[in-house]
Amino acid sequence: MTTVSLNYLGVFLHQERKLTRRTAFLYGGGMHYSFYSFPPIFGTRFLVVADPNFGREYSVRAITPFLAAEMRHYFTLSQRGRNNKHTDNNTADFVALFAEMPLLAGRLTETPNLLLAYPVGAKIGLRRRLFGRFYWESSVAVVGKRTRIGTIFVPRLDTSISFVLNKK
Repeated sequence: MTTVSLNYLGVFLHQERKLTRRTAFLYGGGMHYSFYSFPPIFGTRFLVVADPNFGREYSVRAITPFLAAEMRHYFTLSQRGRNNKHTDNNTADFVALFAEMPLLAGRLTETPNLLLAYPVGAKIGLRRRLFGRFYWESSVAVVGKRTRIGTIFVPRLDTSISFVLNKK
């Protein structure tokens, strides 16, 4: 199925291919609003602070295109089917391994003290049908943000509203 998803900082167009009854490979691309301002309040998906004691004030914002891939296992799909709940378009709970790659960082990495990050991680989440072709999805992840100087591990909460463009 092909889906477009809108989350709190971007949009993601992705294709989900079923590998087995409960396993799928998801891949696609999108645009993410990346920002950072000093003093640090919250990082974003593709940025890491090199030195938290860096004393210069600055802020930076940019739209970052990215590619992503994810391997999912829907572990409650059979149980939801037995309980007569929606299972179309893999409406179930899942665990996943994922990787994301920013394409054009531009001025984000020209700012002192910021490093471009390549997130990889594991997450647990759920997908639920809202109505028609609209779905809600949320997940909790542990992400390793890989940079040129090392990797840091951070938690991540994601939520999105999705529209299925074509059903399979």
